[in-house]
Amino acid sequence: MGTSAPYENAAELKTNGWELVVSWRDKVGNDFKYDVELSLSDYETEITDYENPTGALGDWYVGRKFGDIWGYETEGIFQSEDDIANHADQSEIAINWKPGDIMYKDQPTVDTNGDGIPDEGDGVINQGSYTLDNKGDLVLLGNTTPRYSYGININTSYKNFFVNMFFQGVGKREFWPGDQLFWPFASQWFQIQTHFIPNSWSEDNRDAYFGRLLARDDRNRKVQSRYMQDASYIRLKNLTVGYNIPKRLMQKIGFVGGKVFVSGQNIWTHSNVGRPYDPEGIDVARGYDLSGETKQNRGLLYPFQKTYSIGVNLTF
Repeated sequence: MGTSAPYENAAELKTNGWELVVSWRDKVGNDFKYDVELSLSDYETEITDYENPTGALGDWYVGRKFGDIWGYETEGIFQSEDDIANHADQSEIAINWKPGDIMYKDQPTVDTNGDGIPDEGDGVINQGSYTLDNKGDLVLLGNTTPRYSYGININTSYKNFFVNMFFQGVGKREFWPGDQLFWPFASQWFQIQTHFIPNSWSEDNRDAYFGRLLARDDRNRKVQSRYMQDASYIRLKNLTVGYNIPKRLMQKIGFVGGKVFVSGQNIWTHSNVGRPYDPEGIDVARGYDLSGETKQNRGLLYPFQKTYSIGVNLTF
């Protein structure tokens, strides 16, 4: 019919995981009561059957974990022309390397002592044939699967006062920031985030986090270890502080009971993920290629908002 081949459900996969819930309820004296509940879970998904005879890294293959990220290991930033001359050849990535550009590591691919184990680089930085058997200098950098997801629910009361807290988070997850929310000049609009201004390499700022600023040149934005983000986090999702109005007072004005409270949502977060991403809102179901771009790469542009509310709850 002149159209491309239809999608096929051709792979088989297996997911292994576990979940743990622990709770404790107690009181101190007659006035202070509390209960704590901790939930913890983990899972991994692995491809168990798929026809990929070449072992292409850009496709599914047996043994691949869902969310794996392949890329280069970063050695640092070139500080001089001598650094460039004495380093492995990176011309297959780009030409005309300058001080301030990223220095990618030459992974062991040559067996020099005949023991069958590569122990020295070949002097050229590349991705080989982009297959499991010939992946050049690519290494497995991380995985986007949220590992060790947890929740902590704490409820306390003292006489008529009460405090409820709920924390949630992820213990381990990697994230590659491949879009213009993170990188300067990442699109045709040439926008630049303010966090690049003091953190980009220059002759006077050699210890910068980012390489030299380049427009329409992704040599420093290849998927790599230097800019892999730690997307683990803990967030105080909800905090409520309130007071149960004594029933005798409520009954005098025609009510059975009532309480007043102040509540906040998303009021505190700790995470190492780079700005301006929200660790809870990162879209982790994405694919990566070695240009540093992502397929359907959309981090959450608007982070989860902090919300505060005051309420009165009356029971007739």
